[in-house]
Amino acid sequence: MKKKIIIPIIFAFALIPVSIGLIGCGGDAYVGDKLVSVRLASYGDVSTKTDYFCGDEFDLNQTFVDLTYIDKEEMTEWTLQCYSLSEIPENIHYEVIGFDSSEPAYSQLVSLKFTSEKYAGEVSTSFYVNIYPEYITEISLMEEEKFIKDTYMLGETLPLEEMKIIVSYSNGRQEFVDVTSDMIDGFYTDEIWSTEKMFNIWYEGLNLSYYYRVSPAEGYEAFSDAHIKCFVPGEEMGFAKQVMQQGAIATFSNNETKQYIVIGRLTLRTVTENSIKAEFNTSGSAYNSNVEILNFDQTYVGGYWATVCEFKYQGQSERYQVIYYNRQIVSTNGVQTITQNVTVEICFANFTTEDEIYNNVRNSIY
Repeated sequence: MKKKIIIPIIFAFALIPVSIGLIGCGGDAYVGDKLVSVRLASYGDVSTKTDYFCGDEFDLNQTFVDLTYIDKEEMTEWTLQCYSLSEIPENIHYEVIGFDSSEPAYSQLVSLKFTSEKYAGEVSTSFYVNIYPEYITEISLMEEEKFIKDTYMLGETLPLEEMKIIVSYSNGRQEFVDVTSDMIDGFYTDEIWSTEKMFNIWYEGLNLSYYYRVSPAEGYEAFSDAHIKCFVPGEEMGFAKQVMQQGAIATFSNNETKQYIVIGRLTLRTVTENSIKAEFNTSGSAYNSNVEILNFDQTYVGGYWATVCEFKYQGQSERYQVIYYNRQIVSTNGVQTITQNVTVEICFANFTTEDEIYNNVRNSIY
């Protein structure tokens, strides 16, 4: 009797299937291939994206599901745990229903429906997403180095027909916008300007700011000192800069034409014809100056009153022009206010008052 009982029991245990899979959930019977269930997945740092901006596409890579199905051939119930839609096997198909990012929407219902040629039935799950209005995060000028310069020439214009702004949005979208004249604020080149000015390019309340100067022509360089600024002829025009002693800030000279410009900073003083004769006297006698004053005047130069003197040396034909400015600079170090009073001297040698360089430098003084 014992032998008749033991044999059927052993046979029954041999018929129990072994389930293997990603997550095995064995059933009593596997009558056919079918989809069982689906739900939105969320594990630790992995969660389905629910916030979008207008214009966004549905993000397959950031939509995660747990999809359970039965595979009859393997006699196993499988669960694809925390799979993104972009990783779903090819024999399982999905459809995104209800997603529309064309306009802002809050608590928009989105459904995911799964079907398959191999697995019978269909399963679905739903969740809510928010569609926020897209907004501009940044603007930049395309090929900025091509269009933006430190110094523009007198009368030079911006090549607006070539300029475009790159507009970046919160959803990563970018678009290119033509720059038009009504977007430009503060760009003027109708007068020489040796100090830095600023112009802006505006778009939808955002702006790009650039500093620039306006040079009288090509070949001039910006000279900047605490008390005076102007344009001076550069190497392109044959002039070289030299640093001088005895109160001079700099000298710009041309060896071929024998022309030079000396910019100096002196202690505050009242300039008279006699003081000029004494300063430039080379006669060797402090009582007999060889300086002959040709013109001496108080005039308005570069927005300031200045003393302008033209002189020559006795027995010589070369003429010199000297301009004197009394300047006061008020600054603060955060603790106290500091006032500096100086006289700035600019001497032109071997120039005439009709000379273009002379007038360009003089008109750019600030």
